[in-house]
Amino acid sequence: MLLLTASFLFENGAKLLEGHLGKENIPQPSFGLEPFNADAIQAKVPQLVDFLNENITKLRDIVTCKDNKTTLRAIGVAFCFYLLGRIFPDLVLFYLLFLSAFILPKVYEMNKEQIDAAAAQAQERIAEVRSSCGH
Repeated sequence: MLLLTASFLFENGAKLLEGHLGKENIPQPSFGLEPFNADAIQAKVPQLVDFLNENITKLRDIVTCKDNKTTLRAIGVAFCFYLLGRIFPDLVLFYLLFLSAFILPKVYEMNKEQIDAAAAQAQERIAEVRSSCGH
């Protein structure tokens, strides 16, 4: 946004000064290097294609109900997102997601031992409940 605003101001300012200074005396801005490196992108294409094919296959399996358990999980997740969307506006959810992307890794680094212990305890409890249910 800042780059777009600066470009807009430069172009319009240059048009205003063009009559006084002459077009050849107004330098054009340089925005640095090319934004994309073709070799680096070509190196990542096979990984990206594999990733997309794998996830499209999973999505197709969910939609066509190849596995009931996975389809029911997807329905449950979609319903949870629906409920969250009714409680909080979309913009608030995106803002919280953006904030958590930066805050949660730091919180984990600061409290790694406690979080790992709690996660291990939760996994043990889940395994205990699953075994008592007969799964």
